[in-house]
Amino acid sequence: SLASRPLSRLRRDAAALDPRDRATWQVADRYGAIEVDELAASLRDSLQRLGAETDRRDAALESSRSFAASAAHELRTPLQGALLNLGVAADERTDAATRSELIRLSVEQVQRMGAALAAVRALADAEVADPMWFESVELADLVDAVVADEGRRFLDVVVEVDAVDAEPVLLWREGARLAIANVVRNAFVHAAPSNGQQAHVRVSVDADRVVVDDNGAGIPEADRARLVQRFERGATSAAGSGLGLSICDEVTRAHGGSLVLGTSPLGGTRVVLTFGASPHHS
Repeated sequence: SLASRPLSRLRRDAAALDPRDRATWQVADRYGAIEVDELAASLRDSLQRLGAETDRRDAALESSRSFAASAAHELRTPLQGALLNLGVAADERTDAATRSELIRLSVEQVQRMGAALAAVRALADAEVADPMWFESVELADLVDAVVADEGRRFLDVVVEVDAVDAEPVLLWREGARLAIANVVRNAFVHAAPSNGQQAHVRVSVDADRVVVDDNGAGIPEADRARLVQRFERGATSAAGSGLGLSICDEVTRAHGGSLVLGTSPLGGTRVVLTFGASPHHS
């Protein structure tokens, strides 16, 4: 009948949607009946959301494939080294002192692999951060806890924290803590001026920003963009996974924020972590 034609046309268009072909994920704006047009509008909204989520998942999958290849290459060297060292240590002709040193080196290499695998997992989580993971968090409290935890291993570093209470921020708590801890730990490690002065780290919180300063050697401007890339290391961090800053960058972008490297007023590196007001995926 005439009254059922708009619904029939919408049903026909819906039946033509092909899950393998994004070009078919659309329906008309008007079908000639208010109720059917409203139904079509709801379907279009759903298709747009599905398309955006599909794009995000496809991008994450492609990134993961590339990342897996890089991770396999990165882990191959310490694995081969550990196997070689253990093989020599197991040889009955190897003297006790050499055997002990080879075992020590093997333990270090296995620990490095473990740290790299943990970083791989963290980065994978950050790439697909789910909005359901976000909650209202007191950023100042989170920073205080991170600095206290990381500072226990660096008692010779002067630490200054300026984390005043502010409005809670919508955060992926675990990811934000990991990013802040990475940056704070780097500051503690590298806050060692060549002129023999006391190592100094300052951490401040302003709304949804965390700023970490140190008085170390700093990062040359030409190296800053490179060091945010995966498996890139600075001149003094060859033993690390090369993923710390990549994780921080990915976590902040999952929040709709950013990671910025700069020069600190203290003379070393300044790292600014900005967490956006809501979850966001690039």
